[in-house]
Amino acid sequence: MESRQKRGIKPRSLRLQLILGVCLISLLIGAAASAYTFFTVRNETQGFIDEELHQIAAVVINYDMLIPKRWEGPRHRHERMFRRMQQLRRQAGLGGTDFIPDVVRLPSLSDLSTQRFDIVIAPLIGRAGDEIFVPLGVSDGIYTVLMGQKRVRVVVSSKLDGQRFMVARPLDSVAGISHEALEISIAEFALLFVLYVSLAVLAVNLMFRAVNRVAADLRRRTENDLSPINYEDGTVPSELNAFIDALNGMFARIEESVAAKQRFIADAAHEMRTPLTALSLQAENLSAQNLSPELALKVRALQQGIRREQRLMTSLLTLARLQHRSKPVSERFNVRDIFIELLEELGPIADEKEIDFGLEGEASLEVTLPRAEFKTVIYNLCSNALKYCPSGGQVDLFMHFEPAPPATGTKAFTGGRLTVGVRDTGPGIAAEALSSVFEPFFRVKGDRERAEGTGLGLAIAKAAADRLQAEISLKNRSGGGLEAAFFLMC
Repeated sequence: MESRQKRGIKPRSLRLQLILGVCLISLLIGAAASAYTFFTVRNETQGFIDEELHQIAAVVINYDMLIPKRWEGPRHRHERMFRRMQQLRRQAGLGGTDFIPDVVRLPSLSDLSTQRFDIVIAPLIGRAGDEIFVPLGVSDGIYTVLMGQKRVRVVVSSKLDGQRFMVARPLDSVAGISHEALEISIAEFALLFVLYVSLAVLAVNLMFRAVNRVAADLRRRTENDLSPINYEDGTVPSELNAFIDALNGMFARIEESVAAKQRFIADAAHEMRTPLTALSLQAENLSAQNLSPELALKVRALQQGIRREQRLMTSLLTLARLQHRSKPVSERFNVRDIFIELLEELGPIADEKEIDFGLEGEASLEVTLPRAEFKTVIYNLCSNALKYCPSGGQVDLFMHFEPAPPATGTKAFTGGRLTVGVRDTGPGIAAEALSSVFEPFFRVKGDRERAEGTGLGLAIAKAAADRLQAEISLKNRSGGGLEAAFFLMC
């Protein structure tokens, strides 16, 4: 039980597995694409910053920009020099009093955090108390240093006179741009994923239409239709060829087995008819003799038994013929003619039991159908109704035709639904037995005492209806009795 439950956890639907697999693959690809976008944008942004810092360092070198050489403590030599430059700029009218503060501070990497500068150009030697110390012997190049919780990108370079300096910029912008790109990528992927899942479900459903079509064709088949499934027209995916070949092979084996059983039944029934006919003739000759009442009674019982066996053999041959897969031949006839023939053939049985056997309503309709099979269905339904209907009851044939609506652009009706059946006032059939009465030799409990029969009448009717591609049904009437009908398109 536990292992069965564990197996039940896995979805059995191939369609669901395919959709989940496609969605999982797209999810992994989307996650990988988002991660790739994040790292690509981060590397490109950092490369842009590196290029920017190198260009600024090149400007400082090429234009020999003035940078303090070192920190000189309380003598403030460089501060006095910067203050002197301020005075010269004021005298030349190149700047106001707010261009350089009265107290000039030497630039340092710490200004990135204290002054919140984006870019800082500073001497390699920093001020006392700076957050970071860069060794004097560090080689020229680009580095990433950590100032508190902030990552800083630093370019160490040397001027033509040998003075060394730094150009620095925090990497906060890199992280911001990278995370923004990641968020945009995830948002775009989420929207695309929803669209992708919808399209994947639609595509999988479209792909499975061929499978559903094959399944629908198999469901519409009758139990005697064992013809192979045709997939050579290209409407079935090639992946199903092996499965369809296996089904066709199974159909062929079943058909061979059924044909062998049908041949056996037909041959056995045929072989039995000859001795039964001989026995019937002998019994008839014997009954013509001057027999005692006791022997005459036994001869009549013998004749009844022979006739019952002859009816059984005839029914078996009829059932075997109807179950044969040969295509029935259609012909043009009027339904009313069939009803008249049945009234004449079964009329004596109805008269013997004083049953009102007739036709309900108008039944004149020209159809093109297999006439023999059509009559066989009605004959056996009527025979079954007359057999179980009590004396003084009523059995009526009926027909109803519902025309199909005209096709688009035309005014002519093209065929329709034909309903043909029999209504009786008999005892009906128990609800639990309605689904089993079409099986050969099935008899409802108590039938053998109420009526004589072979148990093949409704089975023959069902086989004939299958050859007509008709649907046959039995329904107990609310007022008592049974309604047996079959429906077909014609």
